[in-house]
Order: sequence, then structure tokens, then C-alpha cells
Amino acid sequence: MAKRISPIIVIYLVVFFLFRSIFDVYFTGDDFFHFTVAKTDGSIWGFVKLFWFYPFEVRGIAFYRPIFRELLYHVNYSFFGLNHLPFRILQMLIHFVNIFLVFLLAERIFKERKISLFSAFFYGISAANVATLYYIAGGVQAQGAAMFTLVSLILFMNGRKYLFFIPAVMALMSHEMGIVVTPLLAGWAIIERKRLLRLLPLLVITFTYLLLNYFVIGFSDSEVQYQISFNLAKLFNTLGWYIAWGMGLPEMLVDFVGSGFSLDPRLMKYWGSSFRVIFPSFFVSVAIILLSVINVILKKRLVLRDGRVWFLGLWFLVGLFPVAFLPWHKSSYYLATVLPALWILIGYIVYNVGPRLLLILAFSSLFLNVVSIELGTNTYPAAQRGRMAHKLINDFRHQYPNLPKGAVVYVINDPDYPFISEDWHGSSYQASLILSGSDAFRLLYNDPSIEVLYQDFSKNLPESEYIKFVARLE
Repeated sequence: MAKRISPIIVIYLVVFFLFRSIFDVYFTGDDFFHFTVAKTDGSIWGFVKLFWFYPFEVRGIAFYRPIFRELLYHVNYSFFGLNHLPFRILQMLIHFVNIFLVFLLAERIFKERKISLFSAFFYGISAANVATLYYIAGGVQAQGAAMFTLVSLILFMNGRKYLFFIPAVMALMSHEMGIVVTPLLAGWAIIERKRLLRLLPLLVITFTYLLLNYFVIGFSDSEVQYQISFNLAKLFNTLGWYIAWGMGLPEMLVDFVGSGFSLDPRLMKYWGSSFRVIFPSFFVSVAIILLSVINVILKKRLVLRDGRVWFLGLWFLVGLFPVAFLPWHKSSYYLATVLPALWILIGYIVYNVGPRLLLILAFSSLFLNVVSIELGTNTYPAAQRGRMAHKLINDFRHQYPNLPKGAVVYVINDPDYPFISEDWHGSSYQASLILSGSDAFRLLYNDPSIEVLYQDFSKNLPESEYIKFVARLE
């Protein structure tokens, strides 16, 4: 038993070390908004209503994610207020659970320990997890969907009849990316020639879930990032980025690559010497994978006839379907539910060419992901904003330990804040995004009547009439 578990413990220790900084990063924008939405009147019925479907216009949020949004934020605020540590501990624990589930799944599919450990390790340390772990609001929801998807799939593969149904429904209630669970179960049933009839209730629930999301909740027309594009070039570009992020490239690179793969030289301001490791190790990894695929196609065609290979490939593609046609709304945290498929598939194909080649890939991927994680720790927007939110809240609480009921706060620009661009505005504008308008202040003092004005939105107000606070972000 110890021999079986010890490699997993080593993986946990490496993952904890690489992502230890998440415990120092506070809540930010979307988190304060979700805390506000998840508040109830204290009654049982108010709690039950957290699980209802509401039109976008009612609460200002799309999609149905009650387990890891409304329920989780409600419980956390009720017991811990704005203490971020319980959230962070939960995220790390879910990540550990998912790593073990990936190990079990890979072992169940291919029955090869080396592939299982390789898949679990690189799923765990993938730089794509920077977005998933540092961006609490979306990340923990995607983590939950991934966890329930993996549990449901493992139960189904192990013949646990209808037990798989419960985590499958919970995946749908965690994040819309959890919708992949239904086609995955159907795909595996086809591979093992199982009856699809047992999936009928889940198919009905999934179809109803889609209808309710589209026709009841709906979307905001003003959110241009959710505009769908069926342009094939954009589709392949989007899928290419998700594969690259899954392998370990930092998400921020997408903002510095122009048409024709031209690289914006300003990237080096943020990357420094990291590019000396990131680009070579990425290209080595890509070369090994491509050579392995070519070798498999030419010499080991039986691998391509293996239904398990097609299952994993389609898992990755189908799992990204909800966001594949959103070229202006790409984020590596959307990889949470498909990252297992990517690394299990890579491990299996390369291992089939040669275990030594898998070892070389392991080293190149290790360098790539470790450096990308370190870079993301300091540059990922949610991490930066979380640290700024903590500073702003601590500064304000120190300056004003108590506020009168219904206080009006006026957040003004820091005169020493550097000019970045017209669109960036001043420090008060950034503070409004980081603190979600009035939400953070209302939560901090547990007073929904507090109003917060920001200088960049409300100019030329007489400061003497309000509680003044300078938004110093650094």
C-alpha cells in the first residue's frame, strides 16, 4: 500500500510547493460580487432559492453554478466572513483529489502505472492551473466540475450502475464545462458496448439544463466577449491556444502574439530571462509529441484503432465545445475538465513509442511548467488584483475601523499612480474593478446600505462631504 501511495504523496508535495503562493492571494472583483449574490434573508426558503434558475437581468450573472458559486460563497461568508484561507485550502484539497482521480482513471483505462503517474503529475503541475487556482471565482467552479466528472466516469467504468448519476448531475451544477460528462459516459458505453438506455435520465436532465440556461437565464448583450464566431480559422486558433496552455505555456502569451505569429517585444518586460527556458522546452515537448504521433501513425497503426485513444481525443475537443467558438473569451481555467484527457493521451502515445522518450518529455515539460508557474504567480491578473484588494481593504479598515450606517465613501485617485493608458484610467478606476464597486465595503462592514463612489466615475465631487479614501495600489 505504501509503495502504491508514496508517488502520489511526492506529487502532492511538488504541487503544494509550486502553488503555495495561492494562500497569500486574497479575493478580488468577481468574488465580492458572488458573495453579495449568495447572501440570503436567513430563512430556509432563502437558502433553497440559491439553487433556482434566475434570468440574467435579476442577478446579473449567467450560467447555473449553484454548488461552487452560490452555496460555497454563502457558506464561506456565513462562517468565515472575508477570510480567504478556507477557500484556498478547499481549492488545494480539490486539486489533490483531482490528481488522484486522474491517476485512477489513467490506470483504469490503460492499466500501465508509468502512464498513470506521468498523467497525474503533469495534470497536477500544469501551468494551466495558475488560472484555475489563482482565479477563485471561476477556478473553484471549474475544479468542482472536473472532480465530479472524473468521479462519475470512474464509477461508470467500474460498473457502479447508477451511482455515476449523482456526481454527473453535480458536475452540471458546478460549472457549464461539466456538461462534458454526458457525452463522455455515452462514449465509454459505446466503447465497452454497454446499453445506452441507462443514460437516458441523464440525457433528459442535460437537455433540460441547456434549455433553462439558454431560455431562462440567458446572456447579456453588452458582454461582447461572449459573442460566438463560427470562423474556422478562429476556431483552430482557439484550440491551438488551449493545447499550448495545457502543455504549459503561460496564458499571458496570447496578448503578445499578433497575426503571423509576430511577437510583441514588450513581452520581455514581463518575462525577463524566463523565455530562455519557456520557448526551448515548449518546442522540445512539441517535437517529441509530433514525432511520437507520426511514429504511431506509420508504425503502430493499431494504436489509432484503439477506441480509448479516440475517446481521449474527443474528450478534449467535446469538452472545449462550450468555449471553442468564443475567440474573445479564452482562458486557461476552462481546461480544468479536459486537462486529464490531454495528459493521459500524451502519456499513452509517447510511451508507446518508447519509455525513454517519455522520460525526455517529462524533463522538458517539467522545466516548461515550473518556469511558467513561477511567472504566473507574479503576473497573472487575478493574483495581482487579489494582492491589491487585500492592501486596499487593510488600508481602509485601518483608517476607518467603523463606519456609520449608510455611509458614503469617496475613493479618489492616488496622485502618484503612474499613467499607463487612457483606457486604464487612474487608481480609483482600478479599485472599482478590484473591489466590485460597493460590494467589498458592504461585505466588510456587513452593511448593505453603504455606497461607494469612485473619482474616475464621479468627478468634481466635494470631497469634504464624503468619507475620503485614496486608492493606493502599490
